[in-house]
Amino acid sequence: MVDAEVITHIPEAVAIATQYAKAYAHLGAALAIGLGTLGPSLGMGLIASRACENIGKYSENSMAIRNAMIFGLILVETAALYAFLIAGALVFK
Repeated sequence: MVDAEVITHIPEAVAIATQYAKAYAHLGAALAIGLGTLGPSLGMGLIASRACENIGKYSENSMAIRNAMIFGLILVETAALYAFLIAGALVFK
């Protein structure tokens, strides 16, 4: 037999559990955007650094090096955008 007093506390427990779920979703979103942009930002720095080095060495091919750098930066930036989309999906779920 279930005590009537226990049944009256069920809505409160559900509300608390919902608040915890939202808090963990926000924490997950913060981790997703924080860690998800760490790798792309380091990668973008390395790409730009190597492109500048190579433009200094091979100035006659500067247009080709710059185009390759821009293409590489676009590819790396998509990973950061995916992390942003995942974080948004966690927050606004």
